Amino acid sequence: MSIIGNIGNFFLAILKYIGIILSYLIGIIFIVSAYSGFCDPDQSSKIALLGLGFPILLYTNIAILFLWAIFRKWKMVITEVLFIAACIPPILVYSPFNLTSKHANESDNTFKVLTSNVMNFSTENYDKNNGNDLAL
Repeated sequence: MSIIGNIGNFFLAILKYIGIILSYLIGIIFIVSAYSGFCDPDQSSKIALLGLGFPILLYTNIAILFLWAIFRKWKMVITEVLFIAACIPPILVYSPFNLTSKHANESDNTFKVLTSNVMNFSTENYDKNNGNDLAL
């Protein structure tokens, strides 16, 4: 029975180290995705596209934080908290929490306009024989 117990302990140790490595890897990717808005897409389009996965990585890091807390690995909990704390500014930009009141007063004469870039949806210069399909 001691051989089986040693093999089980060995696999648990391997799983623990795989979890630690994955936790650090996901944390680093999370930080890169959080600050990918500062990256020029012409220089590195992969890092710029990584920003699209920011909310998924945020929720993944929160889940990993709770997982490490359940297993009572406090060093890893602190590491996950540091990963999330390093990304507080992008989290506040992404999330709808308004911690500061930067709203216009009701007495101010304000006017808000929402626009979209729909220039490429134009059908003025559309040529069917050219092979350019419309996005619509």
